[in-house]
Amino acid sequence: MMENKQLPSSYKEKLQMQSGYDNMTIEHQQLQITHNNLKAEKSQLQTSYSNLSREKLQLQGSYDHLNREKSGLQTSNVRCTTEQSSLQNTYNNLLREKSQLQTGYNNLTEENSQFQTSYNNLTKEKSQLQTNYNNLNREKSQLQTSYNNLNKEKSQLQTSYNNLNREKSQLQTSYNNLNREKSQFETSNGNLNKEKSQLQTSYNNLNKEKSQLQTSYNNLNREKSQLQSSYSNLNKEKSQLQDKFHTMAAEKDKLQKRLCNLRMDITKYAVDVTLDPDTAHDYLILSADGKQVKDGGSPQNLPDNPKRFSPVVNALGKQGFTSGRFYYEVEVSGKTAWTLGIARESIKRKVNILRNPESGYWTIWLRDGNQYKALADPYVLLSLKEKPERVGVFVDYGAGLVSFYDADRWNLLYSFRGVSFKEKIYPYFSPYLHDDGTNSSPLIIVTPILCTK
Repeated sequence: MMENKQLPSSYKEKLQMQSGYDNMTIEHQQLQITHNNLKAEKSQLQTSYSNLSREKLQLQGSYDHLNREKSGLQTSNVRCTTEQSSLQNTYNNLLREKSQLQTGYNNLTEENSQFQTSYNNLTKEKSQLQTNYNNLNREKSQLQTSYNNLNKEKSQLQTSYNNLNREKSQLQTSYNNLNREKSQFETSNGNLNKEKSQLQTSYNNLNKEKSQLQTSYNNLNREKSQLQSSYSNLNKEKSQLQDKFHTMAAEKDKLQKRLCNLRMDITKYAVDVTLDPDTAHDYLILSADGKQVKDGGSPQNLPDNPKRFSPVVNALGKQGFTSGRFYYEVEVSGKTAWTLGIARESIKRKVNILRNPESGYWTIWLRDGNQYKALADPYVLLSLKEKPERVGVFVDYGAGLVSFYDADRWNLLYSFRGVSFKEKIYPYFSPYLHDDGTNSSPLIIVTPILCTK
């Protein structure tokens, strides 16, 4: 029963202690706010930041400790009696901490007052120092001006001093020169006397030479007259040569125009010629567009047919002609051997025969890099001044004419005349053997270059 009566009393004490704890917590929070304000002031003054930081950490530790004890009170109602003692101890600790915090607050307030006084004193000192700084700047400016003026005066004096030194040096040099000239004049006076005697002798000699020169001068005048006559004759010859040159230039222009007209008359019959792969020898390689042919050096295993040449490395064009006129050009640059022309459709293709008009061929060839021949009956050796890079082939079926031209210089290489074709004829091509690479360049069917008047 005594125990039951004491329980309410203990509970009241516990409540009082809990209320005191809560009050202390509130006071602790207020002190924390005050502490933060003081910390801000302390941060502005920048002198006691370290002390306030340590005190803040202590207060934070106490605050965390009180929170843990508050949580313990809320969860440990069954252990009231045991916790009462703890609360009492905590309450006493809080009182001590409150006393410490109050002391810290008072100290901070005093420090704040001292800081404010120091700040005011520093502001006054700063103002005085600013005034002194401005005065020093004015004095510095005045001294700088004086220094600059002195430098200008110094520079002027230095210039005057240098000028005087130069004048002194010049005068000294002039004096030395005068002394040297005096000595030279004395020496020259003796030399002049000697030279006077020599000059007298030279004068006598010159009179003799003058007489000789007069004779030479008269001779030169006669030669000049002769040269003048020769010069007049040369001018007349020059004028005659210029007239001949202009005449030859005019004739050249006329010939050029006639050549251009002839070329235009022929190239207007240009036709599009392509190679016929069904006629090409098995060793020959044709381009995809049918415009180039060369010897590949090995068989391609092509199917044989009556139109294909064998064993001679020949090929015909696809286009055949039974009338009219036609012209085409072939590029032969870089080759050492080739054969070009036209052939009848009925030529023998499976045997190696002479390619002459009797066999149905009208061609010219190149062998060994410099031997040009027209394959007439007999063969005709062609003497060419320049090696053609492109060969033009012109055919007039009705007139029985086959002509070959150097298509770059438009020189006639050879003509077959009075030919009776009697049947369809085709362009004929033979790139000849590649000869271990020395004749590997292809024959290329090209578009003729038109002549512009």
